[in-house]
Amino acid sequence: MTRNISRRKFLHGASGVAAAGVLAGSIAAASIPSAKAASDPNVPAGVRFRGVNLAGSFTRTTAADGNDIWASMWGVWDWPGFIAPQLDDIAKVGNTVRVIGNTLVMALGRITLTQYLGRWKQLLDHAQSLGLFVYPCGGDLGHWGNFTSAQSAQLYTEFAQLLKSYPNVIGVDIVNEAAQPLEPVGWTYNQPEPVTDLLPELGSIVRSVGLPITYSRGIANASGWTLDYFADHLGDFLDFHVYYPPGPTDSFQAFDPFGGIGKKLIIGEFGINTTSSPEDRAAYYNAMRVMCANDPRCVGALAWSAYDLGFTNDMQWGLYDDHRQLRPDIGQPFSTFPEQL
Repeated sequence: MTRNISRRKFLHGASGVAAAGVLAGSIAAASIPSAKAASDPNVPAGVRFRGVNLAGSFTRTTAADGNDIWASMWGVWDWPGFIAPQLDDIAKVGNTVRVIGNTLVMALGRITLTQYLGRWKQLLDHAQSLGLFVYPCGGDLGHWGNFTSAQSAQLYTEFAQLLKSYPNVIGVDIVNEAAQPLEPVGWTYNQPEPVTDLLPELGSIVRSVGLPITYSRGIANASGWTLDYFADHLGDFLDFHVYYPPGPTDSFQAFDPFGGIGKKLIIGEFGINTTSSPEDRAAYYNAMRVMCANDPRCVGALAWSAYDLGFTNDMQWGLYDDHRQLRPDIGQPFSTFPEQL
């Protein structure tokens, strides 16, 4: 299946990270004890998340931000022209927003930690005013930059303190798609501390303030549900990014092999771009809805994405087009995703 690989290629391509197959076992499973769940995602009784991912854009990258999509989003921070409109449009069709943070923007010296947290606060305040739940992601190892483990720990400590004051924060994805193979090029995490040490450390920091955590990962076909990755054992709930048309009960496979029994599940990303026909796109969205509805442990799904990543078909993932109009082929089935159990 190429949809997930294509998406990863574009999200990492601006930083020179080569696309690779998902879940290729780039980091061997470490001898780390399974974490006992602190809690499920913070979801009110009877609520399901119908969510959307806030997206960056390759049309907005800047040299000052390393020509990186996420560093540019946080560095430029076009609040009135890009960030706030996405939140407003997400609130029209869903109840939850997922937002990917970025360390590279600070590693490059583009903004300070104080400025970065201030931008998160602006986003959190606006999302709260719109009645949105917020699902923050701390960053992506493919867009990490020369950000040391000590700097990472400080960031996550202060980030967690900010997040805990917002009751609409449902939990934290420590890093986006942690199992994605990392190539030692571009802005990829390159510090001496192994990822197998860094990820548990950052998770423990966030969990210490009472927020539930997870480590998302992407899957491109049905076999991906059962592949074991060490971080799957560490989270309080599971987060899979599903970039293939799933069968009605595919997600049930996620709860057996790696300590998933009893853990709730979020589909943190799913999406299909406009290289596919409107009929195929609608069918994919409907397949996602059916799978989530069939799984009592699934607390919701978040579409990738609110806006497009660029102007070409392979970058057009958005629920909204460039005129901020809802695309009917996927917008209509998305509107049928439940917001209640």
